[in-house]
Amino acid sequence: VKYISNSFFYYCGALSKITLPKALPVIEDNTFENCYSLSEIEIPDTVTSIESYAFNECLSLTSVTLPDSLLHIGSSAFSYCSTLEEVRFNEKLAAIDDDAFYKTALTELELPESLSGLGRDAFQCCYSLSKVYIPSNLTAIPDSCFSDCYALSEVELAEGCKTIGSHAFDDCYVLKSITLPASLTEIKLDAFYNNKALTEVKFADNAALTTIMDSAFESCQQLLTIELPDTVET
Repeated sequence: VKYISNSFFYYCGALSKITLPKALPVIEDNTFENCYSLSEIEIPDTVTSIESYAFNECLSLTSVTLPDSLLHIGSSAFSYCSTLEEVRFNEKLAAIDDDAFYKTALTELELPESLSGLGRDAFQCCYSLSKVYIPSNLTAIPDSCFSDCYALSEVELAEGCKTIGSHAFDDCYVLKSITLPASLTEIKLDAFYNNKALTEVKFADNAALTTIMDSAFESCQQLLTIELPDTVET
């Protein structure tokens, strides 16, 4: 079997385990959407793309290992997988689309160095997410990417990041400190809005930051002082 059509197992509520054929190149749109009992899946090394809503609302799925062949994760591919605590990313993954892991139970996130594309809201409302590493090939953190990650306490941004999008980290209530890389040039609207515990924002000595947009640090009640680099223009 080299092809399974989209929505093929849609709403198979009793399906708990499946081993996919080894020649499969793509997991199509909605293939396993609403398979509420699916707790175990083996994705073969031939799969290069997991398409939109492929595993949306697989409520029993707790962990996923992505194959070395995987290059792309589509929009909402794992959204609302409310017990998904662990994703083992491969080292060739290039793109994660909008809402891909929205409202999952991920606790830590180390994105691979190969990643160069990340969609908006990709990890929004991951309420248990406490630690995030952003690799150097990812030049922009998109809008609302980590918004409403209430447990997020540690963020590491590698050199290479140039833009932090609107609402990217808003309502991250326990984030106390953030170190921004020298490569960063722009912080957009409401990027760190309502980070109630934020007390420290560190800029690199050789910072390239030129733009901080309106309300970027609004309602950060514990942020009493901030020393902006001389490069900031607006």
